[in-house]
Amino acid sequence: MPRATLKALRHRNIVRLFGMATEPAHEESFGKKLYIVTELCCGNLIDLVKLENTVTARYTPCRFAEVVSDVMAGLCHLHKLGIVHLDLKPANLLLAADGSVRICDLGLASVAKGSLKFIKPGTAAYSPPEAFSGPRSEVGAIAESSYDAT
Repeated sequence: MPRATLKALRHRNIVRLFGMATEPAHEESFGKKLYIVTELCCGNLIDLVKLENTVTARYTPCRFAEVVSDVMAGLCHLHKLGIVHLDLKPANLLLAADGSVRICDLGLASVAKGSLKFIKPGTAAYSPPEAFSGPRSEVGAIAESSYDAT
């Protein structure tokens, strides 16, 4: 995905990208190193559930609904821009300082061009059976991530 597209993503539920830089390749390496500067987040969805289960005694249904709502809002924004994440999983759902959840790791994301039927998803364990049907398949990934985190 083009850098300009990534930098233009501004949404409360998507990790903000501040900049990217590459380091020239060295003789002993196979390619350039990529450095990505994003907003600082406190942990991922699994960390959130563990923390809330120990600190507040329970990851409540109300909090669960807030988390899913945050993820859906971020995905809706991506889909409106024609972007499919393709690797939605607990490790890619980060907890921001304000308690909201942010979607990160758009490394496999694809900008939709015509039909999305043949875009391959990322992590197989979080890919639903209809994984080759485009944006709708990410709803299944939310359900799997939510189940896995609880």
